[in-house]
Amino acid sequence: MPAQFAKLYPTLGVLSDVIKVFHLADIHLDAAFLDPPLPPEYGEMRRIDIRETVAGIFRKIWEQRPAAVLIAGDLFAGKYVTPETVTFFRELCERSAPVPILIAPGNNDPYTEDSSYAIVNWPRNVTVFDVPEWSCWQHPDLPLSVHGFGYRSKDTGGDIFCRLRVPKDGRFHVALGHGTERNHRQEGVKPRATFSLPDILQPGLHYLALGHVHRTVPVIQEAGFQAWYPGPPEPLDFDESGPRGFLQVCFDGNPATEYSVRVDFEQATSRRVCELTADVAASSGDALIRMLQEIPVPEETMVLVRLAGDGQPETVAMLARTILGFRKRFRWLGIHDTTRYTVPPESFRMEDTVYGDFCRILLRNLEDARDETSQERCVLALQAGIAALSGQPWISRLTHTGER
Repeated sequence: MPAQFAKLYPTLGVLSDVIKVFHLADIHLDAAFLDPPLPPEYGEMRRIDIRETVAGIFRKIWEQRPAAVLIAGDLFAGKYVTPETVTFFRELCERSAPVPILIAPGNNDPYTEDSSYAIVNWPRNVTVFDVPEWSCWQHPDLPLSVHGFGYRSKDTGGDIFCRLRVPKDGRFHVALGHGTERNHRQEGVKPRATFSLPDILQPGLHYLALGHVHRTVPVIQEAGFQAWYPGPPEPLDFDESGPRGFLQVCFDGNPATEYSVRVDFEQATSRRVCELTADVAASSGDALIRMLQEIPVPEETMVLVRLAGDGQPETVAMLARTILGFRKRFRWLGIHDTTRYTVPPESFRMEDTVYGDFCRILLRNLEDARDETSQERCVLALQAGIAALSGQPWISRLTHTGER
């Protein structure tokens, strides 16, 4: 090994034959956070969080000097990414040179003529796999080859995983791509480049670095071959609970004779997300209160409570007020109301009061509504009016939030 790389990769000197790479995916820089409908300030906070986490990972890259950094798609949040954010990431890469940064664009950030991948002058240590066919990058001083492909549109054929051919040349071979392994489909996420693990299994392939599934999950773990999804390094959706980070992949030994592949998870952020659901018809609020009290590390946790079921607006409002009493406990707390409106009791409708007049008028409008949009408007107006006349707080179908 040349002297300059012995300094750059101290773990690869005379005392060790270990080659280490970092595996990341699904970072989604500048994510929009549109589903469920969240307030703008939440998105602003979380986009800053993602940047902070990425910067922290690059500090580890500089400190540990891996042989390569692999990014398996969806680095950027497609059309939402700003030039400022692209510049931010480019500068991180440049400051990390000569550590190689290898990027395989995914369905959210495909390589197109007007994409950041095409128009930005990336530093020499960055390689972007820019076509939906396998191409090979070889480390100039280490027995490491990375085969990757990139998306050119929102999807690409999963048969690409059948087309990789790895030579038996005494090197460690890694495949890098964005796609869905059939046995690891994620509920609510559209599969992309769907394939089965046997499509790509072959002698000489030592690691498959995947992206698209937002969970840290192994596809296969064997002594000589592993395949993993690292999941996003910063939680994006509220169902992405648990620690978040990236993978350190170590190749130890001689790939031509005896070797092993080890994968370790490296946590990248202390922030967590938590999603709770409360049925307004079945819950008095006590069980929900206990769940909120039992959430660990609340100061680092963002919580979304979904209100579901059939209920009166005033019941929903009272439960919402109870929930928002916890807002100072958490880093962020939000409520998403998905309840179905139930008609007020007949006694309310028959009252000779402003309350009764309001209910009768809105219910007539609801009966006359000709489409779902008009019906929804009547329901929202009825909810807001009843809450106001009852002296109760009101939450709309949009998320209501409380921050520390």
